[in-house]
This record gives sequence, structure tokens and C-alpha cells, in this order.
Amino acid sequence: MEHCGGCHSGVCDIGVRDLRSCDADMHVRKMPEETKVPEQDGASLCEPSLAQWRSVAESNAARRQGWSVRVAGVPVQRLAAQVRQECLRLAEAYTAWVDRLGGAAAVAAPATLETPLIVSGHQPGFPHAGVGWKYLLLEKAARHQGLPALNLVVDNDATQQAGLNWPVWERFWQVRNVALGVSDQSRPWEGWPLPSSEQWERFCRSLPLEGGDSRLPETARLPENSRRAWEEFAALAADLLKRCAGAAGEWNVSASPPHVWAEGPSGPAPPQLPARPGLATWLTAVRRAWERRIWQGPLHYLELPVSWQSRSRGFLLFFLELVHGRHRFVQIYNEALARYRKEHHLRYTANPFPDLTTGPGLWELPFWWVPEGGNRRYRLYVWENPAAGPPGGPCLCRGGEEARAEAGEAPEAGEAPEAGEAPAGGRVAPGGAAAGKTGELGAAAPDGTDSGPAILGSADPGPVILVLPALEPEAQADWLQSALAQVGWGIRPRALTLTLFNRLLVGDLFLHGVGGAHYDRMTDALFSRYFGVTPPSCAVASLTLHLPLPWDGPAPEELARMEHTLRDWVQNPDRHLDSLPPGALGPEEDAAVRRLVEEKKRLLAIVQQPGADRKTVGLQIKAINRELAALLAPWLKTQEEELARQKQQADVWHALRFREYPLFLHGEERLRRLLT
Repeated sequence: MEHCGGCHSGVCDIGVRDLRSCDADMHVRKMPEETKVPEQDGASLCEPSLAQWRSVAESNAARRQGWSVRVAGVPVQRLAAQVRQECLRLAEAYTAWVDRLGGAAAVAAPATLETPLIVSGHQPGFPHAGVGWKYLLLEKAARHQGLPALNLVVDNDATQQAGLNWPVWERFWQVRNVALGVSDQSRPWEGWPLPSSEQWERFCRSLPLEGGDSRLPETARLPENSRRAWEEFAALAADLLKRCAGAAGEWNVSASPPHVWAEGPSGPAPPQLPARPGLATWLTAVRRAWERRIWQGPLHYLELPVSWQSRSRGFLLFFLELVHGRHRFVQIYNEALARYRKEHHLRYTANPFPDLTTGPGLWELPFWWVPEGGNRRYRLYVWENPAAGPPGGPCLCRGGEEARAEAGEAPEAGEAPEAGEAPAGGRVAPGGAAAGKTGELGAAAPDGTDSGPAILGSADPGPVILVLPALEPEAQADWLQSALAQVGWGIRPRALTLTLFNRLLVGDLFLHGVGGAHYDRMTDALFSRYFGVTPPSCAVASLTLHLPLPWDGPAPEELARMEHTLRDWVQNPDRHLDSLPPGALGPEEDAAVRRLVEEKKRLLAIVQQPGADRKTVGLQIKAINRELAALLAPWLKTQEEELARQKQQADVWHALRFREYPLFLHGEERLRRLLT
């Protein structure tokens, strides 16, 4: 059995063991500091190697079998089997839908509870090489090694602008972010609607294929291969956009493979799922259609949006585990952040993520409230309301919008959900609260008034959305799943709880990019200190590709050499006189310079002698340097001006070595060669 002195996770407010005495350090997996993004064009990273994934995943799975851990009262082994089955059913349904939109059929590698499962994930969008490499490796693992693989479409993440990075010529190559869509506020990907065909056409026209000016010479234009790759991708995306627009309202359970939602002991009933493809689903369908062209055949790995996964019963059990273990979890979470900031010399408490806030009887958890439609994210709090009493339990409250809370402002009260009849055993908060006011919230405050808690010292109370019933955890999860659908709100994980859930209960090997792997050290601390187990090993992969943009200016290394030489000219001009071009100085200036250089040599010899007055001689040498600098000033000024001109043009190297252009600009053939 692998555990920490009998430590385990509890499920109630009473009887939970305190893990603070656990030696967390011995559990934390250290990722090598030298693991960095590849710098050279065509360089890739995969640690451990793809050939080792199966053995590492099997080792992680065997380690889980030895854990003496309960999650929401359920042994982790039994819950992991249930969660795996539920997630695979959802993934098969979603993947079948997305591939059908793309006019193809998924051919997934056989996924069973006994076969190791590889999991990765990223936000939807136009992937660059580092992200796209993970997708390609998932397919390679499924196709060539028979390893089931699952990509999480992280549509719970939020963005204010959906677009891509593009090379543009404006006197030299520069990187421009071109938006397909812009929101007045940060919006979760799941809430972005499907763009219209007219929007896509305008977006395509806004991308300069000729470097920004068709009158420029060929050397200032995108390479022909990249232009052709874009035109093919744009046509593919336009075709799938029409298919998605025509599929509105088409999704239903019967559209999934027949075995996905078989009734009976083989699996749970399907949760309520969206019936219309949005931006995230369209982008996923386009990416998969483009990847099928690379592989020249169907894909074998599965897709699952986080917005679908977090509707599942297994996810809600995981959520309830942290609700009931909130006191210890919040402390461990914040301590892990503090340690990460200290190790990486981060000054600001918002980096890499803000601490979870607490107040009298109030605990913030690393989850989001998302209203139906998914157009906003709100912070989630647990309120220990003593007035709720039996049969009620902790109140789940809504804090302020993400943007306000991130900026350090107090969350604001908003409209509470509309009133509805709660499922048996609990209470749903009725509505009627306007901004700045509070209606009946279904749970009395300690003073007997019908209001929610004052969050972060705000004068406005945070509305209570649900009061958890006093049920066993599994019955509580069933109630919560039904209640959330009724009130029109969803619960989504934040970054660390997303990977914690999927590493703990879904996959046997999680594939990160370099940045995610560094941040996930904090997840390792949650494994070791909250659950008291050694965290499972992860894989890390990335790829760097540079576009072959034409450029005949100086390289950064040459500019650095020029800058060093010019600086040394000012400090030690006597070292460089032989490199002066003919005619750089007039006859009189040249004679004066050489006389001063000889005098400086004489003084340098004197200062080395025993008993020399080094202070006086040093002052004389400095005076000579000033005279030399004055004589050479006109020539040095021309060199400084030339260096400044070259350095201005050198900004182009940011664009030339930029690794976050869309992957499709590099062409299908180059990626096929990298995969062989």
C-alpha cells in the first residue's frame, strides 16, 4: 500500500485527518529544470520517449492500485473505473459528432479499463507547432502502439479574443495577432458562438498573403508553400463552417455510437449536453479534418470538451470531495502557490494563479460557476451557513466575475438563478435578486435575513445558488447533477483542479507542454499533501518550427558582436585603431590619436611597476581615454547610428524565429516527415 502514515482524504467536515504532518517534499516529483522549449527549427521534445509511454502508464496505473485513498467516500480504484468509463462514453459520443461534421468516422483505439489511457489537453483554437505536436503524438500513440488516447478540449478557459498570429511585412517582418472574434469581456470558449460565413470570409481577407503590400518584391512575401497551405486550410474551414451551421439542433444521444449510452449496469445515463456546435466544436472539427490529411486516413484518438466532462457524475463527486475537505485543501493549495512563487522568484501574488480567498465561514474553491450559454465565469465559494442547519448543508455561492476578482476587486452580487422546484432532499436558491440587492436565496443568513454571505468584505452579498442536502456523497452527486441542470448553472474546474481530476481518476499518463509541466508541480503538491500519495509521472512534449520567411539582414549574433565592439571602442579605443577604415580620420586627428595611444601604453607599463602611484597614473589614463573619445566621436557617431538602424531591423528576428504561427502554415508534407 502506498500512502503517508495512513493519511487519506475524508469526505465530511468531521473526521477528516490532517495531513499537515505529512512530509510532502518526499512525494513531489521533480521535473528537470533543463526541460525547456526546443529552440532550433525542426527540434522536438518528448520525455519520456513515445516508446516508453506504455510502460510509464502501466506503472502509474499499478501505483494507483496501491493507494489507500477515498474520494468522496469512494475508494479511488472503484471511482477511477467509473469515471474512466463515463469519460470514454462522453468522448466517443463527442468525437463521433465532430468527425461526422467533418464528413468522416472516428476509428478509436480500443479503450478498456485494463488498457492504459493517455490524456492531454489544450484550449481550442488554431494550434501552433508546440501544441499541435501533442495532438500528433496522441494519434501516433493510438495508431502505432494501440494506446487509447484522449484530448481534452479546454473550453472552460476564457479569452477576450479568438484569432491567430500572422507574419506581416511593414518595413520588416513583424508578428500581428489577427482576431476572428472579439468580446467586450473575457468569455469561456464554450460560450463563443459559431461564426458566420461572412465573418470567416472577412477574417480571411484580413490576413495579408503578400506581406501586407502586393507591390513589394517577392522577398517580402510569404513563401509559396505557406500561401498554398493557408488557402487549402481556409477552404476546408469554410466547408466545415457550413456543415456546422446546418447541424444546429442536430445533436442527440441517438447520434452517438449505439453502445455509448446503453442502459443498465454498463454505464450511467447521459448528462444534459449542448445541442448546437459553437466556435470550439467547429475549430476542433477543422483541426481533426486537417490532421486526417496529414495522416491520410481516419484519426484514432478521442476528443472531450471540459464543459462535457464537468457535467459528469464522476466530476461532481470529485468536486464534492473538495467541498467537504475545503479547510485543508485551501490551505495546501495556497501553500503550494507560495512555495512555487518563492522557488521562481515571482513577486506578484497573482502569478501563476491567485490564492484562494477565505473569510468567516467562507471558502473559495478552484472552480468556476458558468451560467447556461457559457458566456461568463464567476468564482465559486462554499459558505458554512449555521442558519441552514439540517437538513441543509454548506451553501454553494457565486462570487464576482472573473475579470473583477483577478484585478483584486471584491466580487459583486448579481441576479440569482430563477426559482425552481428542487430535487428531493435539497434546496435550490430561488431568484429575484437584482444587482446590489438580494432576493430570497433559499438559505437564511446568521442574522435571520434572507441574504447570502458578504464576500471579501464587499457590501453586496454573494448570491447563494444551491444548498447541499445532507446525503451520502454519491446520492449528493446525483442530486447536484439534477439541481445544476434545473437552475441553469454549471461547475467547471480551474487549471490545477482540471489536471488533478484527470491525473487522479481518468488517465494513466498525462501529456503536458513545457509550460503546463512546470505549473503542474503544484498539482504534484496537491497529490502528495492532500491525498498523501506519490503523484503519477507525466510526459512532456513540444516542437519548434520556423517559417522560412525571406530576410537578408544581420542575424542577432552579428548585432551582438557589433554592439560589443562599439562599446569597447569607447572604453579602449587603442585596441581597435588598426581596424579603422582608411579616411575615417583626418591627418591631424590621426596623428593626435596615435600620440595619445603611445602615451597610454607608457602609462600602462608604469602602473605595473612596484611602488607606482596607481591613483595618479589611473587618472592620467582616464584623461587620455576622454581625449581619444573626443577625437573619435564623429566616426563613433556614424557607427552608433548604423547599429541603431540595424537593431531596428533586427526586430524582424522575433518574427523569423517566432514559434507560435499556426501549424497549418508549415504544410502537411513537412509534418509527415517529422512523424516518420
